[in-house]
Amino acid sequence: MAIIGIGATIKYGYGTATTAITDITSVMAPSPEFSEAETTNLSVTDSFKTFIPTLADGGNVSFECNYSKAQVAALYAILGKFDNGTAKMTWEIAAPDEDGAGAGTAQKFTFQGFLKKLEPATFTPEGVAKLKGDIRVVGAITLS
Repeated sequence: MAIIGIGATIKYGYGTATTAITDITSVMAPSPEFSEAETTNLSVTDSFKTFIPTLADGGNVSFECNYSKAQVAALYAILGKFDNGTAKMTWEIAAPDEDGAGAGTAQKFTFQGFLKKLEPATFTPEGVAKLKGDIRVVGAITLS
């Protein structure tokens, strides 16, 4: 079944205290990727290289939200922050409920990471001012 993105959320925090990024207009779920090591040896007979997977990289998550003074201040306060001394920054992206009526359960992507990049808004005469950010995923991603 196809769904649209209305209802998706993104939030962050240390431990159980979380803060939602408000007025989001787009968010990308994490895209983990494995590195590889070539294992080709001189006895191959089919002229194809061989590989094995090595370490996984959780990748980056991008989001965009409408500009607001409060949102800029909140995000600048966590830019580059990961460990507050007792816990690591945890992020949660919730996909929209599949049935659209609230009866289903939204899929959640939960991971540790830090806000790596924040692009302040570009102000134009007719465009909506947006704020863009990139989150660096650190470690495994939990799906629920």
